[in-house]
Amino acid sequence: MLEESKRYGRRSESLAVALVEQGGLTVLARNVRAGNDEIDILASDGPVLVLVEVKARSRGFETADLAFTHGKRQRLMRAWRRLVAERRVRWTPAVRCDLVLIDGNGQATHIRDV
Repeated sequence: MLEESKRYGRRSESLAVALVEQGGLTVLARNVRAGNDEIDILASDGPVLVLVEVKARSRGFETADLAFTHGKRQRLMRAWRRLVAERRVRWTPAVRCDLVLIDGNGQATHIRDV
């Protein structure tokens, strides 16, 4: 079961990468670890650094959206600050968080600036 869940997660992230690239973003890295936090997709939208969180749920977009909590937003920003402090990414004044929701049928939507 765990291995199946990991495969689903990898497929979902690959789908998310394709979706954000189709939307004009440039993917810089995937699964970037910063301490205990992780950024699923690190991308750029021109001069804007974009932290993309991927939420895939078999029950639909609504349950995926609910999984993106205020605490998760704060962890993304903490990860970004840590990456800057460690000089793994260049500081940029324009940073935003995007969300990619994926349902059990492989349908995906990209929500910018959440």
